Amino acid sequence: MKLSVCWNRSLVLLLTLPLAPAVSWAAAASVDTATIAKTIKSDVAQLVAGLNAHDADKTTAFDSPNVVSMECGSPSTVGLEADRDASATALPTTPFGKLVSSTRP
Repeated sequence: MKLSVCWNRSLVLLLTLPLAPAVSWAAAASVDTATIAKTIKSDVAQLVAGLNAHDADKTTAFDSPNVVSMECGSPSTVGLEADRDASATALPTTPFGKLVSSTRP
């Protein structure tokens, strides 16, 4: 008897689970993905320009106020000001060359 109860509940779950994405898909279908992609590419280009210019303010412009930054060879930082300070110290001595932002679709 217990097995059939579990089986029935599992069957109901399996039959209704595929309907869940259909609800959120309708909302997702109305989003303008081209505009979102354009915004992301613009933001990444600005970040890369900040890195190439060794500009800590531009590099951290998109950080959240409570960002946790973990970079190789450095202790983790917590918060926007700490990340900006660490970037200002590290960027002038970072040996990477110019970064190129991808423009692929």
